[in-house]
Amino acid sequence: EGLWEAGSAGGPDDNDKFFDQTAVYGDTSDFFDGLDGRIGLPSTRPLDGIRDEHCHAADSRDIFVTSNYGGTRTTPAEEWEAVFSPVEGKAYPGKGRTVRPLEAFVGLAEAKEAATRDE
Repeated sequence: EGLWEAGSAGGPDDNDKFFDQTAVYGDTSDFFDGLDGRIGLPSTRPLDGIRDEHCHAADSRDIFVTSNYGGTRTTPAEEWEAVFSPVEGKAYPGKGRTVRPLEAFVGLAEAKEAATRDE
């Protein structure tokens, strides 16, 4: 039973559905490499990374259904376009959705209060 005594709070008897006694450990080099060794360093230009995820990833053209906006069917690439470079006159997915250029929001009091800015 490892660290738990049979029947104790927090042990495997409490909720077997979420308890897994199997663990995978690396060696000391994995420990010292940390996350950087596994997934790399974070980008110094996060907006570029978000753009790449939305527009250039393998799934950037895959349709997904939103949990808001009445279950809108859209793609990450289309959402990026709607926010960062909307095409004038184009009807974007979403019932009653009005798409405006990002610049239209920069001067709003809410944006100023949130201290939003470009990278």
